[in-house]
Amino acid sequence: MLNTLKATLSPSGTLTFDESIKITKPVAVLVTLLDEQPVEGASPATEDPLECPLNETELGVWQELPAFRARHPVSFDSLEEPA
Repeated sequence: MLNTLKATLSPSGTLTFDESIKITKPVAVLVTLLDEQPVEGASPATEDPLECPLNETELGVWQELPAFRARHPVSFDSLEEPA
């Protein structure tokens, strides 16, 4: 099973998790390093992203979304047996 947890990797190699987790045995992990340095020339997001203006193409996609979702329903399920 794959679980994603936010953590901080220190220069010494220690991982500090943002959430409390219980680990009772060694666990294999995959680590993705996020480059969170500010982008040069970028301004911080001060607007509500849901209120940003859309160009013509984006507006067309947004308006087509309900019809697309009706044609392509999403179902969330699991392959695990119920407990």
